[in-house]
Amino acid sequence: IGIEFDKNDNVYIADIYDGTATLGPGCDPYSIRIYYNDGTLPNYKYFTSSGSNKLNNPYRLTIDKNGLLYVADLGGQNGRVQIFNTKNNFQFVDDIKFPDDNIGSPGSIAVDDYGFIYIADFGNEVNITQFLNAGSDPFALLGAFDPIKNGIANEVFSVKVFDPNRNFRTRIIQEIDLPVDLALDNCGKLYINNINLTGTQTNF
Repeated sequence: IGIEFDKNDNVYIADIYDGTATLGPGCDPYSIRIYYNDGTLPNYKYFTSSGSNKLNNPYRLTIDKNGLLYVADLGGQNGRVQIFNTKNNFQFVDDIKFPDDNIGSPGSIAVDDYGFIYIADFGNEVNITQFLNAGSDPFALLGAFDPIKNGIANEVFSVKVFDPNRNFRTRIIQEIDLPVDLALDNCGKLYINNINLTGTQTNF
């Protein structure tokens, strides 16, 4: 679902098991798969973490200029963004989580050159895991649609901004309906792929 390149053009993919194949021995249904660009074999590996930091439905991810990997981990019930150090064997660094850090269900993530973190937040009322797992089942999709429609009407969805110390700073809600994707350009301008009845892209 999520894909990101680091500065060495290695590819990081948020990998979620969809139940269509048999898991091999020792394989985890939720992981980050990394494909290396340096010619080493095997050219990919799985990263899952463990204990309380074990991945549970990784959704979106990004890597900052210092090599920190940010993973939007939906977690089934309480969402969080987990942060790992790609330069130190993916050691856990920190997390931004519900309810301590004013985050609900995190989606797309962007980090600027100053370390400020932008997170698309779908709030506490919407179970994005349910929506993603609905697939092509029309009844499951209908069950997930009403909370999303109500969330848009009640301005539940937003983009949360955190400072380099991961402290919550502000919430962007102006002209936001459902922020499905975030991106920063080379000048630090934030682009938000915002879904409404017609589909818009909002620039900040």
